[in-house]
Amino acid sequence: MPRLRKGRKRIVNIARTPSGRPSRAKSATEDRERETEREVMEVAVMARAKHARLAEPLAKQPFAGSVLGLLHFDGHFLDNNSDNARRLSDNRYEAGKRYAEDAARYYSAVGIPFPAARAFDMFSIRGHDGEVSEDRAKAAREASNKIMSIERVLLCLDGGPLVKRKTFEVCVLDDHSAREWTKFTISYVRRGLQALVDYYGIK
Repeated sequence: MPRLRKGRKRIVNIARTPSGRPSRAKSATEDRERETEREVMEVAVMARAKHARLAEPLAKQPFAGSVLGLLHFDGHFLDNNSDNARRLSDNRYEAGKRYAEDAARYYSAVGIPFPAARAFDMFSIRGHDGEVSEDRAKAAREASNKIMSIERVLLCLDGGPLVKRKTFEVCVLDDHSAREWTKFTISYVRRGLQALVDYYGIK
């Protein structure tokens, strides 16, 4: 009966000393770190490709990291009745990103939890530690006013409450079920994003 080897699995494809130990030279350490980073990235891309139903080369693109980007890629923000359909779609995508950034800035400035773990992961912004300085209070007021003005813009649209909610779910909550929404439901998001294009003055 063959003997079972114990201990850690041997690491392959790394620089070693004459004794067989992994080299501790700076260059060798950096090579190992780069290789580990590459492997982690490959696993992440494979998972994203599977989850988003994309080919791996596309899964590496920035747009694939959010449902907003995936809806843009799927063509949901296109306006087929316009000669500038692609530009309008790009503008709506950009407006959604700015809204997401403003929302992230708001949650961070006021020190309240992000509405979803995914949202926290996307923006990687920490809340404050409880100490409220004058500068932080000013930043919180400005961020709050910005979010309230955005919400007013969305609520003033036809079907405002639903426009606001669906735009929030896509841009901030990063709700991937949005890719399965009907065209009618997506139309609320498009309406919200177009209003944000005007709000941000995106040309």
